[in-house]
Amino acid sequence: MHHLPAAFQEADWIWLREEKDNQYATFRCMFESDVEKGVLYISADSDYALGLNQRLCAFNQYDDHPMHKSYDTVNCTLKKGENVVTLHVWHQSSKGCYTYIPGPAGVKFAIAAEDGRALCKSEAGMPCRPQVQYKVGDIEPISGQLGDGFHYDASVPDAVWEEAVTVEARRDTALYPRPVKKLELKDPVLPEMVKFGLWQPQGGDTAAQIAQYAKLDTDAGDGYVIYDLGREECGLLHLKVRGKAGDSVIIAWGEHMDGGRVRAYVDGRHFATRYTLHDGENVFTHYFRRLGARYLMVLSEGDVLPYLVTLIPTEYPVKCVSDFDCADQELKKIYDVSVRTLHLCMHEHYEDTPWREQALYAMDSRNQALFGYCCFGERDFPAAYLDLFREGIREDHLFELCAHAKERFTIPSFTLSWVLAVRDHLLWTGQCDTARRMLPTVKEIVDGFMDRICENGLCMMPGSSKYWNFYEWTDGMDDQDIFQTKEGDQRPQRADAALNLYLILAMEAEKEICLYLGEAWQREDAIRSLRRQVKKHFYDAEKEAIRTHPDERHFTEFNQALALLANVLESDEACALRGKLCDPDSGFVPVSLSCSLMKYQALLMDSDRYGTWVIGDIKQKWGRMLQKGATSFWEVEEGADAYDFAGSLCHGWSAVPVYVLTVYGLGVQPAAPGFSEYTFTPCKEISASGVVPTPLGGIRVRDGRIEMVHQIKGFS
Repeated sequence: MHHLPAAFQEADWIWLREEKDNQYATFRCMFESDVEKGVLYISADSDYALGLNQRLCAFNQYDDHPMHKSYDTVNCTLKKGENVVTLHVWHQSSKGCYTYIPGPAGVKFAIAAEDGRALCKSEAGMPCRPQVQYKVGDIEPISGQLGDGFHYDASVPDAVWEEAVTVEARRDTALYPRPVKKLELKDPVLPEMVKFGLWQPQGGDTAAQIAQYAKLDTDAGDGYVIYDLGREECGLLHLKVRGKAGDSVIIAWGEHMDGGRVRAYVDGRHFATRYTLHDGENVFTHYFRRLGARYLMVLSEGDVLPYLVTLIPTEYPVKCVSDFDCADQELKKIYDVSVRTLHLCMHEHYEDTPWREQALYAMDSRNQALFGYCCFGERDFPAAYLDLFREGIREDHLFELCAHAKERFTIPSFTLSWVLAVRDHLLWTGQCDTARRMLPTVKEIVDGFMDRICENGLCMMPGSSKYWNFYEWTDGMDDQDIFQTKEGDQRPQRADAALNLYLILAMEAEKEICLYLGEAWQREDAIRSLRRQVKKHFYDAEKEAIRTHPDERHFTEFNQALALLANVLESDEACALRGKLCDPDSGFVPVSLSCSLMKYQALLMDSDRYGTWVIGDIKQKWGRMLQKGATSFWEVEEGADAYDFAGSLCHGWSAVPVYVLTVYGLGVQPAAPGFSEYTFTPCKEISASGVVPTPLGGIRVRDGRIEMVHQIKGFS
């Protein structure tokens, strides 16, 4: 059990007298100090921004579980004499979403001197008031995954101060130190005005609908402006505008300008907010929600002059230390944009996309962590996300759909991806303590899947609407039928090649973890049996390939890649299948960007034969996105028009080239935990140089040879 600092231990969990959904509160504390250096400790449900003497001191609560919460420790500068804390806290909706599991509203904080004395602490009776300028209660969602949006009316007078009360429901909240570094605010982006004119409303109830349906470039009406941030960004909305009290601006954000405008309303998603002015100049920053966007569209409602509407980039403090370079400048650009994509999808944890969801999925994050080891060398950040999932293991031995979600269904294969991620983390970081902490959950997961093996020798999930048998967004692999069901519905039970192949890979990962940790592993008979049954039920001798289901002649590249990685075929069969994977006329459903990792890994098992093809495929697919102006890589190749015009243009799972250009282009990858042993296979196809970050130092490769192993500045 973690022991809290004494000053923080003394503090109370407090809130307003009346708790509401989607509520904002302000707390105020004045205190005397005889020192100029202090330490802030704080935890909040759901998020906070704390000002000290009219300057921002700290913001951003780590995403955690409702009754097991993290707290931040922040050094702060005090004044000798009187100091004033102004603390704003947002409590999210009780509906929850993919990024938040509902818990009791509350905040607990203390400021201590360096000697540990409490100078200020949260306690009952502290002045507080609802921040009534924010709309409270039920608000249209940004998306089902992100939850409710926000609207701010600066013309509303402040509420009267009241006395804070102790939150009894939080007495048993367990606290632990934030496991990752605090986010950093960069300078506001100076956007370029790319379009302006007059507009008139054409219907719509919400800010996003009004923006989406608005008629632009009219002869009369109010003004509008569209700003280009220059590239995909993720950060806090910041504005400086002037106007009369009651006038307002609608601000819509998006990743593109298809159709000559920002796509503000997309099939129930609302990518827009309304800010209502007080009289004169208004300066506003929304600290409680990051926006992912390249373009901002500002629609004035009244005589409003926008001086600046932009984002303040909000970044996880990590640097790319790989120094990758390549004679092929297109590959170099692909690598750099892949790194940028990864960084845009790192905040409190990995997130799938900064625009639409900001959610932590086990499959996506396995990709992101693996790619990140290659360029950032980050160790604590991926360990923290592994812990978030471990904490949320369910009674059916699976994880939730996302680490911070309570949805009616989950994706079984994603839980198996987490097992692979634990093995990856051990190999790339050498953190044996982390692996030991994860191992009981790894075993529980594998045991749970083994218990689902049926009379036919295959693992089959129960026929229930609780289980979404998703593998990737391609034909036959996305189980779209789940969306035609409701909670409690039963579905036909089926055998999927992908699930059984994933289980084999997870068992192999479990075996490696146990081997490296000196633990016993006793599934040799089980894994041999499963390989035999997969070959028996899914291998199509005529097609010389793996079927998606035993009784259906449906074939995907992804299943073939999994079969090769899971070693279920004879060597001659595997050799033939690799050739088919490169054949555009194979009849296989092509793999998606996210799962191309598996395809490339399967082909690079014979890198002498297929390495050149893999590099060419990367240049074709990722190069096409660059040709279309991408500054980050897309969720799927269809881009923004995918999923009924809801496709993301920045998705961490698509940064696959970072991995390929490291383990193949530079030729280095770990063969034992923490690179205590590693393999080096020089690549002849491309002339690449760079540093592979390891716990022992950076392995620098140039011209097909290792030049040195050295410490990397700023890397640990």
